[in-house]
Amino acid sequence: MVYTRKVRRGSKTYLYKYKSQRVNGKVKSIYIGKELQKSVSKKIKVKKHKTTNRLRLGIKKDVPEYLMHFNSLMNEINNSLSSQDVDSAIKNYKELLNTYHRLIRHLDNEDKLQIYNKVKQTYDSITFAAESLGFTIKK
Repeated sequence: MVYTRKVRRGSKTYLYKYKSQRVNGKVKSIYIGKELQKSVSKKIKVKKHKTTNRLRLGIKKDVPEYLMHFNSLMNEINNSLSSQDVDSAIKNYKELLNTYHRLIRHLDNEDKLQIYNKVKQTYDSITFAAESLGFTIKK
């Protein structure tokens, strides 16, 4: 059986071919010669994304801002629904969804579930108000 061994000396890597052969009941590794070097040094390409760098630096700093914005949007939606202004409630709901998607990246599963239930409850109240006012809702 022929195989290749990598030998590192300093920062360089050398490839050598060996073969296994049974001699007097024992398996010996016999040197064949140098193997043609392919590209031994592997270069790793690092892709830089603008959002990942920003998120890595400010993960915990953004959460309070997102939560405050989320709560203010919830209040605006509730005020719009109490005054029967479904159009502005829907507009604010779309912005609420965007904030929700930014926010859940930074939360654990228990908090995600609480926020999801709030969003679902808001959606249900908007659809109920829209249906009671005679709007047709596409699902």
